[in-house]
Amino acid sequence: MFLLSSCQETYQLRFELVTPAGFDLQQDVARLVISAGEQTRVVTCTSADCPFDVKFSFTEGETSRVSVHGYDADSQLVAAGYSPSFVAVDGGLDLALFLGPIDRGSTIDALFEAAPLDAALAPLLTSDDGALTSNVGTLIFGGREGETGDATPVDEVWFYDPYLLSLVSLAPLTIPLAEPAIMDLRDGNFLLFGGRTTGGTISGAMLFYATSSVQAAGSHVISLPAETAPVPTAGARTVELGPFDGLFDQATGTYLLDAFLMLSGETVDGSEAPITWVLVYYSLASATTTIVTRPTGLTLPQGVHAQAVRLDDTIVRVFLPEVRQFLTAAVDVGTEGLEFRLDPMDAPGLPVRSGWRLLPLGDRLLAVAGRDDQGRCTGEIYDVDPVGQTLRGLDSRNSHCESALVRMGALVLEVGGVDAEEGLHGATAWPWTLGDGGLSLQGPVSIPLARERIRPQVFVMPTGAVAVYGGLVQAGGSPEASLELIILDPRKSQEPK
Repeated sequence: MFLLSSCQETYQLRFELVTPAGFDLQQDVARLVISAGEQTRVVTCTSADCPFDVKFSFTEGETSRVSVHGYDADSQLVAAGYSPSFVAVDGGLDLALFLGPIDRGSTIDALFEAAPLDAALAPLLTSDDGALTSNVGTLIFGGREGETGDATPVDEVWFYDPYLLSLVSLAPLTIPLAEPAIMDLRDGNFLLFGGRTTGGTISGAMLFYATSSVQAAGSHVISLPAETAPVPTAGARTVELGPFDGLFDQATGTYLLDAFLMLSGETVDGSEAPITWVLVYYSLASATTTIVTRPTGLTLPQGVHAQAVRLDDTIVRVFLPEVRQFLTAAVDVGTEGLEFRLDPMDAPGLPVRSGWRLLPLGDRLLAVAGRDDQGRCTGEIYDVDPVGQTLRGLDSRNSHCESALVRMGALVLEVGGVDAEEGLHGATAWPWTLGDGGLSLQGPVSIPLARERIRPQVFVMPTGAVAVYGGLVQAGGSPEASLELIILDPRKSQEPK
């Protein structure tokens, strides 16, 4: 345990440095540079000791962040770690900071308690500005746990706390769920629809889950009229059109706060699922929020991935690669109230593939294909322009299937999965740029994982680390229950600000 504190001793930052198994601080690092804001301290390490004993001065109310960089005997950066941002307040703060080797995965929790398969993940955000400082942790809803891929759905909800690098158990879901659709209401509350529950049954319940202290924490089922309730689905995708500011609906006399589309998903009888609007209304008169669902006449088969780019305050364009379509979704202000519009358009030139992965990069989408109709991993990569509704092939020699995509600053990471010969893949990082010619990926850098896996789940922590957890140890194999962190070289990605 290491201590950083103010000179006046009114504020204490109790600071634990966490290192992964196999990383020897004394042997691998010759010098540590510890910074907090503009303040910097240097610690010299020897094979016998690395005396981490430093003090910083903070002003009460000041926002800061601690960074630690480790250099070897040749002054090469070999390790790094960052805390989330914090505010100096009377009474102090406990922090755990992960210091690990750069550009490789390091296991931090070999027996991660959250269910390793098919959980719903959502960052807990304090604002929508896109900054890492707005992310205060990650919520993990449900999932499946057990020794095999046929594991049992659970009702557990966890919060991964980046300040202490630990899981915090929250109030459970009303029912066990795996593969629910999730919608963030932007106020600490979430909607979860469908998913698989006990016995593999596909649920048709809409759950409201509250994390806010203003409301009783936990979930309850929202009653929906049978004639407008969504078709029960598992694994449906969601796209958000809002949130909206002051969008008044003359027809209902209420304000539309947000709107989502639920798309695709597996149905009970195997039929295509209707695309469904999920609308969040607020009444000033009664100070109540109401959830309204509106199935449309458009349907999609299961397994369709979806990602949207905003065109206007109330218009998004959705890319649906498995059905080779763009879909314009809009909320229009009509003379008699709000009108909800869906306009599909074909995306010519796209091959028929399953298992696409999509990642927004500016106003473009990076699209990585999965398998062809013979089950072969093809992995074509496309620069998709949803605004112009065009696409352009990129160099696909280093892509994979059954992986996960995530952006960290100037890098795109493809994590896990298999190559064309079905060999396991660690991670690949591509520097990316967006210019007049569109999206460009530079030469890839291979990043080894501590534990290779397929279909992992990934999320970016407010420390700037990329967290990788769950998935399978191999196709059809047992779940991989560990969590590992990737600390990227800050000179290639971005150091957290």
